[in-house]
Amino acid sequence: MTPEEIQEISQRVLESAQASSDEESLKAGMESIIEEFSQRFPENGRAIALHEVVSFLFANNVQHFS
Repeated sequence: MTPEEIQEISQRVLESAQASSDEESLKAGMESIIEEFSQRFPENGRAIALHEVVSFLFANNVQHFS
């Protein structure tokens, strides 16, 4: 994956979080991103997407996501 593609994941995570209104919509958005990048980049897409999602959730102390 290129740095631009990793940046794309980060941007998509941010946009998904901003669009969510509750735990369910946030979870669905994050799972969708992880699944998409897992398919696009079979070797390391899942790991990088998971890393970006978890980093976002912990860094921003997302309250409505358990």
